[in-house]
Amino acid sequence: METIINIDAPELERAIRFYTEAFGLQLQRRLFENMVAEVSGTSTAIYLVQKIEVEPESYAWGKRAALSDPFVHGFCFIHQSGHDFTRTI
Repeated sequence: METIINIDAPELERAIRFYTEAFGLQLQRRLFENMVAEVSGTSTAIYLVQKIEVEPESYAWGKRAALSDPFVHGFCFIHQSGHDFTRTI
């Protein structure tokens, strides 16, 4: 079995600097348009992942937060504010 570690990082460049300087890890490569950094120096693969803050959009029927994964698969979270969602479409 292979194990990997993903670490969310609000500031990717700062996280790279921290893990390389504090633990002696080496930056191997950047992935997904610089949203992920692979670092090495242990027997386990470690990926630093740029954490993205999403601001929800407000509508008459509630709130929606649109997201996508590193493969650009989109999805969204919807919070209804007491209205029948199907009637607002």
